[in-house]
Amino acid sequence: MEPPMKTISVKQQLGIAGFLRLKSSGKCESFWLSGNWSTSGGKIILRKQGKMVIFSATTPGTYYVTDQVYYGSYYSYTGQSTITVNP
Repeated sequence: MEPPMKTISVKQQLGIAGFLRLKSSGKCESFWLSGNWSTSGGKIILRKQGKMVIFSATTPGTYYVTDQVYYGSYYSYTGQSTITVNP
């Protein structure tokens, strides 16, 4: 997840993107895939066909934004960003 951790203020917006990075044949490959996004609070708006979200919150606190992507037939990967919202 980019960014993996961030601090913002109430009503400020933050773009979050999910990248799948796999080591293949000795090289690291990155994939920007659509995923199933969820949040522990606040609000997320899907962008770029589900490849990223815009997060915002009206209440201070710590929130988690999670993205689950599927790569291949049998594999799913989950990433999470931690967002601290200050007054």
